[in-house]
Amino acid sequence: MPVVWPDGFVYGLMGGFLCAAAVLVWWVLFSRTPPAERFGAMALIAGAMAITPRIVDKSMATGMMGKMGIIYITRFP
Repeated sequence: MPVVWPDGFVYGLMGGFLCAAAVLVWWVLFSRTPPAERFGAMALIAGAMAITPRIVDKSMATGMMGKMGIIYITRFP
């Protein structure tokens, strides 16, 4: 992408966030999944994100100024 459109990185990044938000809104509001599963999965994901820095190695928890876990969690769900 940078070779074709050097300033397109920001638009690609925002497009990814918007598509992820659209999928999340669809999943929460319009899918036929039972409500307990929908909100239970979101609570489980939030809990996993909160507990992971406490149980991983210190180098992982403090890597990239403390943002390493968040970057990897959101990049590889």
